[in-house]
Amino acid sequence: MAPNTDNRRLKGTNVLGYMGVNPSTPSNLYTYTYEPTSDDYTSVSIGDFWLVIDPTANPAPSPILFMLGDLDGMSATWVQLYPATGTGILEIVTNMGTAIQAAQTIFILGTAQITTTGSGNTVSMALDNGTNGQFLIGGGTSPNWSLVTSLGNTVTITPGANSLNLETNFSPVAGTFAGNTGTAMPVSGAVNIYGDANILTTTGSGNTVTLQYKQGTNGQIPIAATGGPTKYGSITSLDNSITVTNGPNSINLSTAANPQIAFFYYQATNFAKPPAQVTYYLGKSVILTKLFDVGNNVYPGNGSGGNGRSGEAYFTAPINGIYMIGACITYSANSASTFLRISGEDFFLRVPSVGTDPWWNCVTVEMSAGDIATCGYGEYGGYPFNQTIDGASGSPYYYTYFWGFILNKI
Repeated sequence: MAPNTDNRRLKGTNVLGYMGVNPSTPSNLYTYTYEPTSDDYTSVSIGDFWLVIDPTANPAPSPILFMLGDLDGMSATWVQLYPATGTGILEIVTNMGTAIQAAQTIFILGTAQITTTGSGNTVSMALDNGTNGQFLIGGGTSPNWSLVTSLGNTVTITPGANSLNLETNFSPVAGTFAGNTGTAMPVSGAVNIYGDANILTTTGSGNTVTLQYKQGTNGQIPIAATGGPTKYGSITSLDNSITVTNGPNSINLSTAANPQIAFFYYQATNFAKPPAQVTYYLGKSVILTKLFDVGNNVYPGNGSGGNGRSGEAYFTAPINGIYMIGACITYSANSASTFLRISGEDFFLRVPSVGTDPWWNCVTVEMSAGDIATCGYGEYGGYPFNQTIDGASGSPYYYTYFWGFILNKI
């Protein structure tokens, strides 16, 4: 719209004020109670001022000043000059309060020991420098550069450039010594440190107290006693089931494990014993067949036949121990007995009746390494019989067999 107000600047006759000639400077100043828009383009020239003010208002509002910056056909560009509309800092928020710009200025001032310096667009802050070794120490109205002191002169203080050295003037002595039970306190400046009479000894030299165990014999360890002092003792095994071997700073424990010794041999076929063969040793006429033999300690016989013990099967004890040895012989007539012969001693099981029956015998016996165990069949009084010694391969039974195993090593 066209402004309809008086020009409030000083007036005079413009000798060039005719059609086609712009008036001379200064620029025109228009006053309104409202702000200009892009439609305010008539009867104005670039550089004209537009002052928004209402002198009738009470109190009068702050004035706003615009300048015409551009005319483009039917569009005007008015630029606000006051108050400023730029993006400069308007306020600075601090830990205590907020600084607000006044007349486009904000002051950044140091206080006490802080100094600020402005140069260009930079504000530098620095601490005032104290003397060698001083600290900023608080108190009063503000902190100040001050030196650390020792009023009792118990600490030597040596200030330096950006350094401070502290040294004590005496060696402190502990006032009390707390133990697991009770507390020791110095008497005439001395504290006694004693070891236990049975285990621990203490040695003092210079400013050092050394604690150490008293020396026992090989393998001994401190062993407690209810209601009594702890003393050195040795680990033992009263039943000797554990072997204890003591050495320098060492104890070796090992169990006396039983070795694996066991066997089972059987006669796999029948044998028709002639009457002349009064005594029948297993393995003598028919070599025994091995089912298992842990340690291979059995000779199965050689099958040579006839009377006498040569060629019989036998077990040899490899170590001293308690063994269980057994035999079973199945035969067809009576008046005979099954026997075990161990270390020269015979153990018999006699046949009380007639018929074909298995007869077995077993014995638990102590044997020394190298002792022999054999087994066989014998007739009463040397009477001859036609006799069949039954054999089988385990399907469905074993009829005649020789077995044994170790119970315990001795």
